[in-house]
Amino acid sequence: MPVKPMLDGVELQKVQKILADDEEVVAQHGVPALEGDFLQDLGRRASRVTLVGVMTGPEASDDLKTWREKFRAAEAVSFVADIATATKVDKELIEELGVRELAGKPERFEYELTLREFLPPPPPETEEPPPPPP
Repeated sequence: MPVKPMLDGVELQKVQKILADDEEVVAQHGVPALEGDFLQDLGRRASRVTLVGVMTGPEASDDLKTWREKFRAAEAVSFVADIATATKVDKELIEELGVRELAGKPERFEYELTLREFLPPPPPETEEPPPPPP
């Protein structure tokens, strides 16, 4: 059974398009006096997921308000969808949020969300101070 796409407890209604973007970071280094290059794998970038859909109903404006507050606060939100499972993504930041009210149709909004995988910062490294000179 497919998973309903959810963003922070709000169902993503009538999703029309989901795009996932994963990138590997590779640095290219020239080798002096030799032909060819050395490629260094620097890991992967945070995944990006873009969703386009339509939200309807009396609760639609409240749900959009909730997303807008999370967007402005830059808080990590939970994201559940089949594509998130495939890309191993759980927590996301709302990177872009676009909303358009559809004319002539009450309580109907088109939305476009761009989510970026939330990677918590590494813990600070602590270093022992050198011993005092004798």
